[in-house]
Amino acid sequence: GNTFDAHRVLHHAAANGRQHEVKARLLAGYHTEGVDVADHAELVRLASEGGLDADDVRRVLDSGAHADDVRADQALARQFGIRGVPFFVFDRTHGLSGAQPVDVLVRALDQVHTGGRQPQEVPAGHDHGPDEACVGDSCRV
Repeated sequence: GNTFDAHRVLHHAAANGRQHEVKARLLAGYHTEGVDVADHAELVRLASEGGLDADDVRRVLDSGAHADDVRADQALARQFGIRGVPFFVFDRTHGLSGAQPVDVLVRALDQVHTGGRQPQEVPAGHDHGPDEACVGDSCRV
């Protein structure tokens, strides 16, 4: 289903200090319970279970609030060449595609923090070696 409105709700949750809780509830609802996160009634229910006021969530959904925020996120995703999930963005400057080993994620965070060279991505199906950091279309070994 279309998750555009779910992303609007997440922006509302972030503005109210509840993004983590609402995102966790939306993901559990979708992945574990099979909830249709495109359905506004379900979004209201899940978001309120994540700590948001149900009436506020209804107003967000009815008003189109945060649509520009979601479109900005989509534009950034296109800039990064994001075509799937998971995809990690660090400091809005570096990206890491696909499920990666913890050491690759830590190394990517360290490189962004210290201003180091951006890691490169490992193509799908590639076995990660201990000295690889990945993002983009190839892997630095």
